[in-house]
Amino acid sequence: MGNGTKNEDSLIIVRGAGDLATGVIYALWMAGYPVIALEVAQPTAIRHAVAISEAVYDGSAVVEGMEGILANSTEEALQIISSGKVAVMVDPDGSFIRTLQPTVVVDAILAKRNLGTHHDMAPLTIALGPGFVAGSAEAGSAEPGSSELGSAEPGNAEAGSAELGSSEPGSAEPGNAEAAAESMSARSIADVDVVIETMRGHNLGRLILSGSALPNTGVPGSIAGHAADRVMHTTAAGVFRCVRAIGDSVNKGDVIAFVETEKGERVPVEATLTGILRGILRDGTIVPVHMKAADIDPRPDQRQNCFTISDKSRSIGNSVLMAIEAWRSGRLRR
Repeated sequence: MGNGTKNEDSLIIVRGAGDLATGVIYALWMAGYPVIALEVAQPTAIRHAVAISEAVYDGSAVVEGMEGILANSTEEALQIISSGKVAVMVDPDGSFIRTLQPTVVVDAILAKRNLGTHHDMAPLTIALGPGFVAGSAEAGSAEPGSSELGSAEPGNAEAGSAELGSSEPGSAEPGNAEAAAESMSARSIADVDVVIETMRGHNLGRLILSGSALPNTGVPGSIAGHAADRVMHTTAAGVFRCVRAIGDSVNKGDVIAFVETEKGERVPVEATLTGILRGILRDGTIVPVHMKAADIDPRPDQRQNCFTISDKSRSIGNSVLMAIEAWRSGRLRR
């Protein structure tokens, strides 16, 4: 499955290949679209067991039967997608987009700000989460969270990092609708055609055709009553060294990793609660202070979830697919 040819002429480029981006890529791949994912040279996905950004390190990565293969040139990327697989390229600036001329560009970086995606990149442009204004290339600003379907309700978001390939977290500052509206009022031209709401809650996955997604709260999504306390951050800068692996059972206070500093110190990262290690940085990652290092699911019977695409990623991926199909059918017009 996933290597059909009905959409072979509609190349899609996804900026980012972390765990949430992988959910988007999976939905598109299953629908028969050829996909090329663009990544940074050193991805930092926390849930890297379900992120095809791992292909940057290992040459290939498989998530739920979908294989991503690292391509070192556009020619190699085109060969990979012609075989029914996903091509992964190191291209944080999106410089290959002009050469490849895709039908659709999806910004799945989840940096909570626009790192360079714009209307001119493709006939259809889609962005995930806050930091973008949706509308036609000539459209002015609009109220945050608004669309032709109405306004979204505020709720908690899983914070994202400002790097391609990062997973759900980071150290984003809490925002509010007034600040987002003020920011948008200074922008006279929309960034993309469609913005997808990424905040958990009633409007997760909603297509926003005019305006922006709700601002990031900086609070991770709640699992079994745990939100901020299920996420661990580094307290020192250096080289991250894993002691435990994704899927391991851990108790509160267990050392799950160390950060080796320039001074030769080994600063521990401890589990903040008892549960299953849902995500942890790749061993050897260079980390700054207060970088998200790990994520715990407090439900001991949910280990299998560590190795499959999340409900949030699936919802967002299906919404991206719906936007593309609506555009192709003429229901969504630029």
